[in-house]
Amino acid sequence: MKAQEQEIAARLEAMKLYVLAEQNDDSANSDCLDSTDRQTLTSREVPVRRLGSLSEIVASVMELEPARGDHGFNHVVAEHILSQVRYVLVQSKSLSHAQESTNAVKLRKELEALKRRYDMVLVIIDEQNEKVYELEADMADVKALYHEQMNLLISQVYLDKWPNGYRICLFSPH
Repeated sequence: MKAQEQEIAARLEAMKLYVLAEQNDDSANSDCLDSTDRQTLTSREVPVRRLGSLSEIVASVMELEPARGDHGFNHVVAEHILSQVRYVLVQSKSLSHAQESTNAVKLRKELEALKRRYDMVLVIIDEQNEKVYELEADMADVKALYHEQMNLLISQVYLDKWPNGYRICLFSPH
């Protein structure tokens, strides 16, 4: 019974290390396993290595369900394995949420930068529109002055024909 407990504990530890290494998918994490853990993985946990995914590990643990009904050591081991698998799943979700939160922070910063750029573009467009309106108003003033001067010149040229000071209007102010 003692040998079985040690073997199950070793398998559990190897499974935990393997699943963590698989979740992180880093060579650095696989380097953190010492030689005894690697030996445990290679010699004892060949079936776990073949499983390859958490869903298959959970399925293999569920095969232990009939053993859970007993009030012996198998019940405790099955519960422990299930809790370890749940822990790994929660930890992987936590890592993904942490990555999503860092991405969200980056996206918020980009959004703020885009909003500032958009506001600056609106200000520049408003300034250009204002300049256009001012130039159009200046052009209208220059046209009106030009028409007035032309009418004044024409009335001075033909002064003898209109002794009463009547001025002819050749250009309309429109």
